[in-house]
Amino acid sequence: MPSTAGPLVLAALVDSDSVRDAFGPVGEELRGRTLVNLANSSPERAREPAGLFAGYGADYLDGAMMALPETIATDEAFFLCSGSERAFTAYREELEVVASAHYLGTDPGAAEVHDLAVLGTGCAALTGFLHALALLEPSGTDPEAFAPLAARRSPLAGCAAWPRSCRSRPGRRGPARTVTGSPPSTRPEPGRRPQPRPPRCRARRDRCRP
Repeated sequence: MPSTAGPLVLAALVDSDSVRDAFGPVGEELRGRTLVNLANSSPERAREPAGLFAGYGADYLDGAMMALPETIATDEAFFLCSGSERAFTAYREELEVVASAHYLGTDPGAAEVHDLAVLGTGCAALTGFLHALALLEPSGTDPEAFAPLAARRSPLAGCAAWPRSCRSRPGRRGPARTVTGSPPSTRPEPGRRPQPRPPRCRARRDRCRP
């Protein structure tokens, strides 16, 4: 690492092994600098480089970046950070050029725990969306037509399963409506009597009404 390198070093590599392999041999050059590790990792693996680089006199932050490439530097992207509080306080403004940053404590593994928790909500939403598609398959409903409806009722489910069906915009509540197909008709077929509507439940009053 050149001696003229800046005081803040962002390591956006594949995993913690890559970070160790890249910066371990030049660890002495990190003395007095802050290393932000943005590599994918488990909580346990995130703690390992913290001890290594602290031994070289560097401040260490583990960071999980919650963003898609197209959301970088928008309100949709955010960092989960843990590790050196001093480093986070000193460089939060620089980190937030890329995405808003949230500090989760001095344990370097905390960011990765929260990363898994946030992603877990998306997995649950995706599972629910796939279940909904299975229910609709006999009717021939196109997933692209259903996704915007799911996003209006449950934005997390619709967006997790079909990201292009919704795009959050600053100043708007919920996803934008982007319908790429027509939902199935609710009119009965000729000669068939319309089916009664299912009851609608009011969660707050614990009762149903037709």
